[in-house]
Amino acid sequence: MLGVLAIIYVVIMVPIEYFTKRPTDVIVKKSPESWTDIFLVLPTMCFCYQAHVNAVPVFVSLKNRADCIKATLASTIILILSYCSVAICGYLTFGTKVDHDILMSYQPIPSVVLIAIIMVAIKTYTAYPVNLFCGRTAIDSLSNETAASLITTDPRYSIKRRFLIVCVWFFSTLAAAVFLPNISIAIHYLGALAASFIFIFP
Repeated sequence: MLGVLAIIYVVIMVPIEYFTKRPTDVIVKKSPESWTDIFLVLPTMCFCYQAHVNAVPVFVSLKNRADCIKATLASTIILILSYCSVAICGYLTFGTKVDHDILMSYQPIPSVVLIAIIMVAIKTYTAYPVNLFCGRTAIDSLSNETAASLITTDPRYSIKRRFLIVCVWFFSTLAAAVFLPNISIAIHYLGALAASFIFIFP
């Protein structure tokens, strides 16, 4: 809930900043330079689709799973409206000069944007364990199919394996956060991988 409330602040802040300041010297592209440019958005869209993998453990934990369809439809509508409002208002605020991270486009960074950056950090912090759970479950299922039965059933090996998975997961994401210049690089590579999972492997 803390992560949801944190991201709601960002969803509200970006449109308010646009409507209160109404920039006039912004260059806005209304069409792509080439028709092939429409394919540049596919990695981002596929990445966003794959980023909702935590819906699976939520579905499993529901007592009445028939309500999952209603919850999924309602949350999808809310997400579409939220994402579109932030993307449209952010692009209309900065135009073609918009940064990959919209919040980094506000220069100098005002206090309301600084709070939004902190809120995104809080949201990432609260969502991290859920995403880690999904990743660990996938690795566990893979090891259950390939490893010896002793490793998968003995509690001592199970604890060691979980500890190893958490350490590798944490330090690899930490290294990516430190050494990648911006998140768009990760989104492009992970989006291409997600596209393979969505369109090729099934």
